[in-house]
Amino acid sequence: MKVTYNWLKEFVQIRMPAGKLAQRLTMAGLEVTSLEAKGGDFVFEIEVTSNRPDWLSIIGIAREVAAITGKKLKLDPRSSMLAARKNKRVSSLEQRASKLEIKVENKRDCPLYIAKIIKGVRVRPSPAWMQKRLKLIGLRPVNNIVDITNYLLMETGQPMHAFDLGKIKDNTIFIRRANNSEKIITLDSQQHNLASDILVIADKEKPIAVAGIMGSRESEVSNATRDILLEAAVFDPVITRRACRWLGVSSESSYRFERGVDIYTTDFAAQRATQLILKLAAGRLTFSKSTPLPQQKDKNILLEKSQVNGVLGVKYSSTEIKHALTLLGFSVKQNVNNFKIKVPAFRADVNQAIDLIEEIARIQGYENIPVKLPKIIPQERRAPALTWEKIKLIKDILISQGICEALTYSLINRELAAELGYADNQLTFIANPLTRQQEILRPSLIFGLLSCIAENLNQKQKDIRIFEISKGFLASRESLFLGLAALSNNEFNLLHLKGALELLLKRLGISEFEFVSAKSAHLFFQKGNSLSLVLNGRTCAELGIIKPSIQNKFDIKDSLIAAEVDLEIIFSEAAKVSRRYIPLPRFPEVVRDLSIIVQEGISLGNIIKKIKTSGIAHLIEVSFKKDIYRGRQIPTGNIGVTLSCVYRAPDHTLTSEEVGISHQQILDILTREFSARLR
Repeated sequence: MKVTYNWLKEFVQIRMPAGKLAQRLTMAGLEVTSLEAKGGDFVFEIEVTSNRPDWLSIIGIAREVAAITGKKLKLDPRSSMLAARKNKRVSSLEQRASKLEIKVENKRDCPLYIAKIIKGVRVRPSPAWMQKRLKLIGLRPVNNIVDITNYLLMETGQPMHAFDLGKIKDNTIFIRRANNSEKIITLDSQQHNLASDILVIADKEKPIAVAGIMGSRESEVSNATRDILLEAAVFDPVITRRACRWLGVSSESSYRFERGVDIYTTDFAAQRATQLILKLAAGRLTFSKSTPLPQQKDKNILLEKSQVNGVLGVKYSSTEIKHALTLLGFSVKQNVNNFKIKVPAFRADVNQAIDLIEEIARIQGYENIPVKLPKIIPQERRAPALTWEKIKLIKDILISQGICEALTYSLINRELAAELGYADNQLTFIANPLTRQQEILRPSLIFGLLSCIAENLNQKQKDIRIFEISKGFLASRESLFLGLAALSNNEFNLLHLKGALELLLKRLGISEFEFVSAKSAHLFFQKGNSLSLVLNGRTCAELGIIKPSIQNKFDIKDSLIAAEVDLEIIFSEAAKVSRRYIPLPRFPEVVRDLSIIVQEGISLGNIIKKIKTSGIAHLIEVSFKKDIYRGRQIPTGNIGVTLSCVYRAPDHTLTSEEVGISHQQILDILTREFSARLR
């Protein structure tokens, strides 16, 4: 939207320099994107937001200038409402002689239509002052009739159109939907095929304008025109917007109709245009008719002084609040510290008290609102299980093992979750999703991690190990999770992932845990290739090899492993751990291996647990060595494994006899409990 400094001065007594005014307008929300000195004037180019169609006029901008400068909006006789009042009334004789019928097919499409017939006009160039202003704001002068409608369009924000009356058949105007077979050649000489949802202005034979967008070339005003029909109307914004898209046409008029025009400005603009035409193009007004003005319900908002000052953090007086809103055109009735605000029709964007508070802040100046640091209210320190220190420790542990941190979206596609086996009652839905890809909150971090791996594979990355610590949402329960995912290969496989979790638990001080075969099939993991991590009888993690069917959903061909850990369970267990100092050992340890054969399917974790809880003298550690043996020396249905047992005494060096006794006790337990035998 372009406006000029001198044009604004006709409505507001401005004394500040143009540069300072541009800065004040920008601070008030009317961003001035450029300011240019041109033709003895200054041209402001203003970025108008879509919710403020009232700014698409000189008067609308002038109203804002008056408010931010504290001046009154004045009415100049040459370009104001007062001039419109000087129109002479049309005699009943002239009305009958120039009778025109107006037929509106649907009131919703056209709530208001005003028609004025002016006869005996002289079409010629418009005055130099008008041409100069139009050129400064980027419009091309045509003739005095067209220039007047364009001038008033920019001044009032109300689009108008002048038809050559002699080209309208049978003195009848129809405002109707187009027929699919109809065509029109618009003023830009382009032919358009019309559709049934396009609104047109037509006579009895054909369309003479696309409503709210552009007139037809056939009915345009030319130098030969003597009688004109001046149209001022209000058209439905949605219909105008659809027609613009269908036709691929846009104009200054459609730009305003799409955003909505003030229905109470239409009559004033029509009168003002008539007055200028009579003055600059001679002629006489012989007919004036309007459809009934629709009843508009007043919009009233209650506003409390405490609301204003509470939200803005300042202490505005009642007088300051009333003054700011009055300058902006609001009608204010004050009752002590409360206000009843009547919203003017041109402010369709104001619907509640907070909107009024924003208006007060704009006019008083955002820069005048003092900056204050928020108060910090001390609270009793609590010791939650979840702490940022533990999260940082986990990140450090995983990063040290070559696993990179990832950040993924919390919103995912509902259809994808359903395809992977999640029922609707397990999911948390977004009330107003922006896209179909963001319909639900993720029930698992693995969704995002697999998408991340797919993206990296597309970038030709091969060694991918990633983790994320974030919230997951399942059955309306929000919890903090650790998700891990990686390509499975010789350098990093499911056992490495299991080891990473073991190290993590030990660094958190948790030593009593076990990995067991998953009892039920996990949505993501292959049956028989997944484990559950159990702490104190509670399953806190699942890990395994991703199902091929799920990999296909993400277009991943390589084998994948993943894990998901409920950190809230982990941290609650870590909080129970009591740490105490243990002096460094003074005597050496003795390590002995024990190679055994056991039935395949026996839980190796259960074997370790049984040995550790059997009270074997001097035993401080027992673990499995990496390899599991199968082959000619191992009977079918059995496996060969090796246990590494560590012994140490706190007060002396162990003898071979002492170690032998303990080692035999372990073998007896394995034989008795698990039917194991030496290999």
